[in-house]
Amino acid sequence: MSIQTLLTACLLIAAIIAAAGAIVRAGVWTWQIGRKMNQLADDWAGEEPRHDGQPARPGVLARLASMEKALSGLPDIQGHMAALEERLAAVERQLQPNGGESLRDSVDRVEKAVTPDESGSNSDGRTASRTFANP
Repeated sequence: MSIQTLLTACLLIAAIIAAAGAIVRAGVWTWQIGRKMNQLADDWAGEEPRHDGQPARPGVLARLASMEKALSGLPDIQGHMAALEERLAAVERQLQPNGGESLRDSVDRVEKAVTPDESGSNSDGRTASRTFANP
């Protein structure tokens, strides 16, 4: 046996081993992708109860149908939101001064009445006294 025949045989064996490794690697990758696709199909279609006690899992379409059914029982969301927006606008109007009729105007009047000016008297001429209750 010549050295050239020996080298050719070694190269042939190495090429066969490399090809086998590539085939194994491709097989593992295909197996993993297949498992993921199987899980996706089970999630989409749902699963029956299993023999080990796992309960049944509904599929995507069954879950969507149950969500639609649950949401159909809710009150009219747009009408409810419009009512809340009106109530919020009424509260916001009370927080802005408007010439004497808002809550803000009332608070400003009370503050002016109880806050002493630099002379020590209130706006109505009385002397302001601050008393603090001890809890």
